[in-house]
Amino acid sequence: IAEFNAKCRDSVTRHTDAFAELTTRMGYWVDLDDAYRTMDPEYVDSVWWSLKEIFTKDLLVQDHRVAPWCPRCGTGLSDHELAQGYETVVDPSVFVRFPLTSGPLAGEAALLVWTTTPWTLVSNTAVAAHPGVRYVVATNGEEKLVVAEPLVEKALGEGWEVTGQSFTGAEMERWTYERPFTLVDFPAEAHYVV
Repeated sequence: IAEFNAKCRDSVTRHTDAFAELTTRMGYWVDLDDAYRTMDPEYVDSVWWSLKEIFTKDLLVQDHRVAPWCPRCGTGLSDHELAQGYETVVDPSVFVRFPLTSGPLAGEAALLVWTTTPWTLVSNTAVAAHPGVRYVVATNGEEKLVVAEPLVEKALGEGWEVTGQSFTGAEMERWTYERPFTLVDFPAEAHYVV
């Protein structure tokens, strides 16, 4: 358990800055200057104090409850974990064009992006490209799209031809693109390939 706890603490501390940046960008109402983490001893102490107070006031009851159990982990499963289930479902998805505004293809090509959460496009701030995947430029004679090489046929179908231009995801890093929607204000430092 100690090793597991250490890995959890390491994960939290490793991602603290990224969480703070995301929290600020998303506009969450969080006091980051006086934030608490459930792993902090002060927080744990406050939970034990609360539990003691509840016990002292005779509000703590021992009872039985049917609960789902993970035999591998030796722990109960939350409702959230159960709600996810293991059922294969078909998610709706969309392909979206993001016209490039910087990089060698600025003004002449668009990124072809696939998402299963189209409702998040209003607050889109970045496009993820795998650094080791090769992305090619494909054209149908009217427009040029940048798409992952292994997905050209699946994403575009017939009538598209690869031009010969290609880039790795790492080479595309920081290319900027036109915002899909302008309903939400964003800092200038947004809408680029990561």
